Amino acid sequence: MKYQPHIDGLRSVAVLPVLIYHLGSPLIPGGYVGVDVFFVISGFLITGILLNEVETGNYSLLKFYKRRILRILPALAAVLIATFFLSHLLLFDAERQEVGRSIVATGFVAQRLVEGFIS
Repeated sequence: MKYQPHIDGLRSVAVLPVLIYHLGSPLIPGGYVGVDVFFVISGFLITGILLNEVETGNYSLLKFYKRRILRILPALAAVLIATFFLSHLLLFDAERQEVGRSIVATGFVAQRLVEGFIS
């Protein structure tokens, strides 16, 4: 699939309500819906890539997951490491323990499961 600039425009529109929501503004109480828009955009783009691979005979489930992992895990690791160090600099002991649990759970892609048992 070739580059489609209107999708970048849609991403820009979707990020604004999320940002405003996280800033605590009452202007957009449902700003988190922008996250759903990002998931839809991702699904659209990934589907286009997969359809192209199927049409050209280059589809491989193993290669697909390898690309996803190589794209996502480095950024995830960087965020988790930064969170670890920043939490030790900025938070109290009790808060650090909670963040530590969250970091470990996220590293094992089990954050929601762990939150369900702890909350």
